[in-house]
Amino acid sequence: MKAYVTPAFKKLLVSKFTVPCAVESMIIGFLFSALVMWAMEKLPGKKSVMQIVSMIVGLIVCYAFGTAWFMIVYSRANGAVGLATVLGWCVIPFIIPDIIKIVLAYGLSRKLRKFVA
Repeated sequence: MKAYVTPAFKKLLVSKFTVPCAVESMIIGFLFSALVMWAMEKLPGKKSVMQIVSMIVGLIVCYAFGTAWFMIVYSRANGAVGLATVLGWCVIPFIIPDIIKIVLAYGLSRKLRKFVA
């Protein structure tokens, strides 16, 4: 399945130092992570602990999908690359910012829940 990403979106997100298909992998990885988060919250309910765990597991799913896709695309274009190298490029620099976003999203969702439900 090939995802369609508009040329303007690619130009906005992809610099000359990245592989263009990496953007598509993260977008598709995000969709899978959202599905995982939704399923985890629907099954046991919207308890605080489950919401945080579902966000973390969803992030891991997004990282895994994006890393695998990046390795495949990069290897086709430039030759083999190791997992540790790809993690250093695509995952490790984003762990702390993503944890901060999870904390902010959790806090914001708690505040806005009363207006949505």
